[in-house]
Amino acid sequence: MKRTFIAVLTIAAAVACNKSEVIEIAPQNAISFDAPFIENATKAIDPSYTIYTINAFKVYGTMTNAANEVANIFNAVEVSKTTSTNVGTSANGSWGYADTYTQYWVSGNSYAFAAVAGTNGVTVNTDGNGMPSTIIYDADKQTDLLYAYDNHGGVAHSSTSATTVAFNFDHLLSKAKFTFTNGYPEGFTVTVTNVAITNAHAAGTYTIGGTWAPDTTADPATETVDFGAVVASTATAVTEAVAIPATEGTNVYSSNYERLLIPANYTALAIKYSYYVTSKENLVV
Repeated sequence: MKRTFIAVLTIAAAVACNKSEVIEIAPQNAISFDAPFIENATKAIDPSYTIYTINAFKVYGTMTNAANEVANIFNAVEVSKTTSTNVGTSANGSWGYADTYTQYWVSGNSYAFAAVAGTNGVTVNTDGNGMPSTIIYDADKQTDLLYAYDNHGGVAHSSTSATTVAFNFDHLLSKAKFTFTNGYPEGFTVTVTNVAITNAHAAGTYTIGGTWAPDTTADPATETVDFGAVVASTATAVTEAVAIPATEGTNVYSSNYERLLIPANYTALAIKYSYYVTSKENLVV
């Protein structure tokens, strides 16, 4: 009897005077942010962010005047879904930030914005203008990490021509995913447990616009990435090869089959994967 098992390896103007005056101030538009777009959304399965699962991100921003003087206007300000102030809206919901941090488009000035999604185990370092320079990541937290940059440089915004900022995020991490297939004949049940990858980098630093550098001095420098256990699968007469997990979107699908890794050349670490497989024949008495 053939038995097989296959593992395939996101102005306030204050005027002091002694008489009343009427002062006209040109209307200003607050800078607002729209729902983010995330690259490769169709490939981003939990725990990765998608446009449907992301709920917040942090914004950094600068404003540059005609004299080329740069001022920081946003410093890790949280923009979240369904916030009621300074809101941008789209098909993917309303997004905004607290009015405490309100900034306005100023005619004649240019702007640049950056955003980071992923806070647990993520540390963002900034440059002299308050923009992200490096991001330190703790792989043990298994938090997706996204970055976006929106360059409005050279665009002189006025109160009547300001546009809502919509970030286009890129995933910064790599992803490992296991798919197990029960190739046993009808009536055999296969269970997979203790799925793991060993010798994965435990921490690393991403330089904005550059590359990842694993932290070889971390203690520990490497870790075991646990994928958990796979639900048992029984081959049937209808389909002798039952895929585990089922297709994306069904109740059988589980995040236990993928994990996030720091992008790196793992050859020197001799990264390994392991799992335990048990099978049994379901006898009919």
